Amino acid sequence: MISYPEFGTIFSTLEKRFKALTDDQRHVYYDRLKHYESSVLRDSINALVDTTKFFPTPGDIKDAVREILHNRAKSGNAPLKTKGCAHCHDGYVFYERLKHDKLAMYVGDCAYCHRGEISIQAQVVQKDNRIFDACEQVQDGGTTRYRANPDILEEYREASAVKTDEEMRRRFENA
Repeated sequence: MISYPEFGTIFSTLEKRFKALTDDQRHVYYDRLKHYESSVLRDSINALVDTTKFFPTPGDIKDAVREILHNRAKSGNAPLKTKGCAHCHDGYVFYERLKHDKLAMYVGDCAYCHRGEISIQAQVVQKDNRIFDACEQVQDGGTTRYRANPDILEEYREASAVKTDEEMRRRFENA
């Protein structure tokens, strides 16, 4: 997972080439692209700076990432996969809760893996087979956002874990 400050450094190349985005626009791009390895994202953005005529959409950048990953896989230089931690599935926590009288599954950023990152969605942790909000609210240009902090736990009583803590630990250790 890429941190917001690191993303800003990588993304600034596009902004210098085309135009600076507002903070809200930059956060939209970050939320769509933060899951990629920084080296892959950097290479993709650098390729787009050299080849595209217009500011790329998040989808354009994802296409460039796929192309970079495909080329690396063909050449045998594929990056290592980020494992996440023993509290999550590759950086995400899956949980279920009722929505309109139906059980629905949700996914949230793991506050351990995303510690200190700011997002438009609250980060969560799974502990003792329960789900907790693990973040603090911050104001960013008049907009409420959430900073991941696994030291702040507030039980999300309406949510139930999809996998047990033991299943996640085994998966992490065997990955």
